[in-house]
Amino acid sequence: MPYLLDGDVKMTETIAIMQYIAKKYRPSLLGNSAAEVGRVSIVVDKVHDLKMKATVPCYTTGNAEAIIDDCRPLLAKIVECMGESDWIAGSNLTWLDFFFAELCELLNGISDGLFYAEFPTTQAYWDRFICLPNLGEAYSDDTKCMKTPFNNT
Repeated sequence: MPYLLDGDVKMTETIAIMQYIAKKYRPSLLGNSAAEVGRVSIVVDKVHDLKMKATVPCYTTGNAEAIIDDCRPLLAKIVECMGESDWIAGSNLTWLDFFFAELCELLNGISDGLFYAEFPTTQAYWDRFICLPNLGEAYSDDTKCMKTPFNNT
């Protein structure tokens, strides 16, 4: 389970931690308008559902084919919801993009590239994400960024 210790602040849960970090270091990542904050709130449930479908079997059956079958319709809905937007909640990067980008890479790995081929907008999304200032450099350095394992088998 992820946890955060920041002075007197102690918390668990990925979403809470990501929102805390965004609020503390770059509040614009929470959303630049009420509408954008609302859109993040809507989409976060869909992304979390997809995350659970992708990760829970890693700790139980480890069945990659079942993960692919279960995740395909959820990913299709998220891709449809994104439409032509650069980022998951619209035209601005939010904390949810960090959560979703990691999930895209997980699904790409589990599916051996199938999801990026089937949903090319997720590949384009990943390519935009990884080109963010400082991120691509850190991601390409294995001493700064551990890429695998994402979960258990």
